[in-house]
Amino acid sequence: RRDLQGLAQIRRAAGGVPVMADEGIFTVQDARALAEARAVDAYCIKLYKVGGLTAGKKIAAIAEAANIQLNCGGLAVQSQLEAAAGAHFYASTPASRMMGAAEFVMGLN
Repeated sequence: RRDLQGLAQIRRAAGGVPVMADEGIFTVQDARALAEARAVDAYCIKLYKVGGLTAGKKIAAIAEAANIQLNCGGLAVQSQLEAAAGAHFYASTPASRMMGAAEFVMGLN
């Protein structure tokens, strides 16, 4: 999680295969560090893990500035509130910023 230079090397060696930060992103500071290291192509934002919609949108702003895609992670099966928050995050984020998988999060698969 903390070896950002190692992750950046993996990304460069991946030959265009997108690298996503999942368990490596918990805070706005994590998002900034990943962006500065050019270590990932996408952030997996789990709203319950990053601190909710406000923190998630701050991370989304960092992603937009760094041209990093977003994915709203989590299974949205624990509660209707979690599902509603994920749906709101997706609906309030331009589709061009999102990496596919909403169909999984929203239980549409």
